[in-house]
Amino acid sequence: MTAITPGHSILVVDDDPDIALGLQDLLDHDGYQVNVAGTCAEALTQAHEHQYNAVLLDLGLPDGDGSSVLRTLQEQQPQLPVIILTAYTSADRTVGSLTQGAFAYLTKPYNRDELRAVLRRAIGIQALAAKAEHAEHALSESEARFRSLVEAATDSIVLADHNGHILSWNQASSRLFGYTDDEVRGKPLTMLMPQRYRVAHERGLARVKDTGQSRLIGRLVELEGLRKDGSEFSIELSLAMWKTDVAVFFSGIIRDITQRRKAEEILDRLRHLHEVILTQAGEGIYGLDRDGLTTFVNQTAAQVLGYDPSELIDQSMHTRLHHSRPDGSAYPADHCPIYAALHDGVVHRVPRDVFWRKDGTSIPVEYVSTPIIEKGTVAGAVVVFRDITERLEAELAVEESQERFLQLAEHIREVFWITDPAKTRVLYISPGYEEVWGRSCESLYAMPDSWMDAIHSDDRLRVRDAAMSRQISGAYSEEYRILRPDGSVRWIWDRAFPIRDASGTVYRIAGFAEDVTERKRVEAALIESERRYRVLFDDNPSMYFMVDAAGIVLSVNRFGADRLGYDVPELLGSSVLNIFHPDDQDDVRRNLAACLSEMGRPRGWEFRKVRKDGSVIWVRETAQAVLNDQQAPVVLIVCEDITAMKEAELALHDSEEFKNQILRSSADCIKVLDLEGRLQYMNDAGQTILHIRDLNAYLNRPWVDLWEGDDRNAALAALEAAKAGEVGKFVGFCPTTDGIAKWWDVQVTPMLDTRGYTRRLLAISRDITDYRQVQESLRASEERLESVIRGSNDGFWDGHVLPDQPWYSPMTPVWWSPRVREMLGYNEQEFPDILDSWASRLHPDDREIVFDRLTDCLKNGSSHYDVDYRLLTKQGDYCWFHARAEVLDRDAHGYALRMAGSLQCITERKQAEAHLRLSEERLRRALTESEVGIWDWDLQSDRLYWSPDVEVLFGLTPGSFPGTYAAYIGLIYALDRGSVLMQIEHSLHDQATLNIRHRVVWTDHSIHWLAWTGRIHRNADGVATRVLGIVHAIKGHSDT
Repeated sequence: MTAITPGHSILVVDDDPDIALGLQDLLDHDGYQVNVAGTCAEALTQAHEHQYNAVLLDLGLPDGDGSSVLRTLQEQQPQLPVIILTAYTSADRTVGSLTQGAFAYLTKPYNRDELRAVLRRAIGIQALAAKAEHAEHALSESEARFRSLVEAATDSIVLADHNGHILSWNQASSRLFGYTDDEVRGKPLTMLMPQRYRVAHERGLARVKDTGQSRLIGRLVELEGLRKDGSEFSIELSLAMWKTDVAVFFSGIIRDITQRRKAEEILDRLRHLHEVILTQAGEGIYGLDRDGLTTFVNQTAAQVLGYDPSELIDQSMHTRLHHSRPDGSAYPADHCPIYAALHDGVVHRVPRDVFWRKDGTSIPVEYVSTPIIEKGTVAGAVVVFRDITERLEAELAVEESQERFLQLAEHIREVFWITDPAKTRVLYISPGYEEVWGRSCESLYAMPDSWMDAIHSDDRLRVRDAAMSRQISGAYSEEYRILRPDGSVRWIWDRAFPIRDASGTVYRIAGFAEDVTERKRVEAALIESERRYRVLFDDNPSMYFMVDAAGIVLSVNRFGADRLGYDVPELLGSSVLNIFHPDDQDDVRRNLAACLSEMGRPRGWEFRKVRKDGSVIWVRETAQAVLNDQQAPVVLIVCEDITAMKEAELALHDSEEFKNQILRSSADCIKVLDLEGRLQYMNDAGQTILHIRDLNAYLNRPWVDLWEGDDRNAALAALEAAKAGEVGKFVGFCPTTDGIAKWWDVQVTPMLDTRGYTRRLLAISRDITDYRQVQESLRASEERLESVIRGSNDGFWDGHVLPDQPWYSPMTPVWWSPRVREMLGYNEQEFPDILDSWASRLHPDDREIVFDRLTDCLKNGSSHYDVDYRLLTKQGDYCWFHARAEVLDRDAHGYALRMAGSLQCITERKQAEAHLRLSEERLRRALTESEVGIWDWDLQSDRLYWSPDVEVLFGLTPGSFPGTYAAYIGLIYALDRGSVLMQIEHSLHDQATLNIRHRVVWTDHSIHWLAWTGRIHRNADGVATRVLGIVHAIKGHSDT
């Protein structure tokens, strides 16, 4: 029940001052705010100017009947309860007032308690009606927000019923899978998945029906989707489930991760390449210390300059290669830009200079001298240079190409133009400008904006904005009108393309303007023709019926017949009841009779109609009975198809839950902002990612305040783009509330209401921190690779199999790093980049096993190649090498197309292994001849290793000793055991060696003396960790 408060106001309409005053006193005492009106006009004026909760209305008023006030109030404020309070008691006055919309009828003199009860009930019902209206409006707004959210989402969102049939999806789903809404609605989800997943999908649905449990709900899974064209693609799926009173529903958020998979594959290939490509840099690189002396030189630099790298280490590179200018004159060191970096700490770039080779010839180069800063001071410099002989030749070729371009541009009718990005200078304009614009090229060079002055005033602002904002991005394509000096108008199609320098910066804009006046004339004629066609032949998009008093269809328009699936003749002469749903036919019959009983009065209703194919549609009909030209009664019916509205009403009840499931299921941070950019909402995933414990502390705060520096400017730009109806995007850095670093891919889109106006903004932020970390790891890997390149002693190779040629063809191209030739003593001419350079020098005894291993990798699918072999050096002897490689690329049949690997010289290792084997053999023989055993005691694990000779000295069967310290003590002669333990403990405490003697008893009861000698190993704290030594029998001390 609504509580009575001073906020409830009552209008009393009565011309009797005593009654009006009595009612005012009574209601004032009860806490109401009361206004009094004595006439119909005054009552309507006050009702228009104030908001009342109820009206007490007398029917007998001096300027008219109170019933007219009742009707006007019902038309203007249907929710306002009107209580009739009058002395009239006739049935037509009481019942008639109630049928006209009065809330209640009380007679004078009135009962105070009855009046109070009726008034409280009227105000309560009025408040409930207001709440219902508010709730309906809120539901409509919620539906609009939900649909805006779903349609703005970049991920696919699919809703399915408990049988796995698709109920709806968003536009992103249609773009992703290639189906239209009509093609998928009501179809099974299996149409979106490859055949191999469908059985598991059906089992999962059955499990949910039986147990209510699913293994995939709340998890992110990666699998493949199936497009309409049959192609498969990688997806990431987040699945959610919710239940209503009657059914179970599923929603899925699907993200295309094809590009991410490709990026991961590219990163993997890059890692493989980085592992094998170390010294193939095509630029010369050397380092200088602070005194200008060389600290390192890569092979490319030494080779270009004609030196061996060792000849340049600790040398003054200026003296060696930069001592003279191109004309041969001396080049003082204090004028050298390379050395300047050592003094001013600034990077020096020289696009063209000469270096001098060892043989005295010069080569043209470009170079960069970069200072190495350590602890705030210059510690040296790194110089990277490139032989630009080919570049200079290319520049000459470019000049010739430009001459050919000018010849072409000067003879075409279209206008070709080039400007700077700021549009302040015209760098080139073709002669076609004079023919199309009717102005001279010289005038445009003098006034670069004059081409804009010729543009039609209706088009000029649009073209100017597009030229300044979109030409630099390559998205400029505009059509506009120009006014020639002779007064004629021409249509122009203008396109522009950015030209970038080597660093990727746009430094010129090139464009092409074409006269399309004739095309525009043809298009205009076609549009006018189509307009006349629509006016003359399109049907009215409403259904019109005329039926007689018996309900027989006399006429129907073509649209109405088409909408019901009939031809017009099929409906004429039939009963209109036949096209209504059987459950509605009786109500239709009664409504038609009511229309005929009140000629001229319109009536309306909503019923179901059945189409010819059996499908059902909802219609809203307005009907009115009139007399036709024969004065016979007929009913005119106008029908509006409201099926979509009815379906929307049914779906609206589930929309809020669906929206919440979408927001909860998304792994992205989803925010709703007002048009000022203030935070209004954030989903649970976003609060979890940002570690927000109390969202209220952030609501109504500017979202851009979460960003700093350039990222804040990017966020502001994204907001402005979204408010303009576009999509704002940027990538920025924003840590969590507790300082954890996070990188985000952000998209801001407008949220439209039911009328298409932007009411809020939707910001979706995707956490790309892991991807940024992968990029950073790759950068660090490349830096480590550069260090390895400079310090590696291994050689590297990279081979490609020629088409239609066996891999072992002598001319198979193989790139050999300079280190390979260096280890073998050959130069590039003696050891060219072909397979035969290596194969012809392979030791004959190794050839079969090496070729078998290579064949296994290249043809049989093995991915790793690891083998030792010998190669013939230039000095005539063989060196041992350890080769490792991986297959980098295969064709569709699995045959290798490319293989790369490394060579490590292991000659010294092989020689050491041979010496070790010889030494071990000598030791084994010495131990055998001398009857000496070896023992190794690990004090941390208490394990004691004995060689077989020790077991023989103890009279044990070889392999029977359990290998523990306790077992050894148990074998010592009982009378010696105590002294031995004391000696061992004393030695382990502070001695470097262990020397003990004791007796042992063999199984034949003979007693033998043994002598133990060992070295004690200790850790950093001086604690004994290991004892290693020998044991032998003491001759002449055997007892029986």
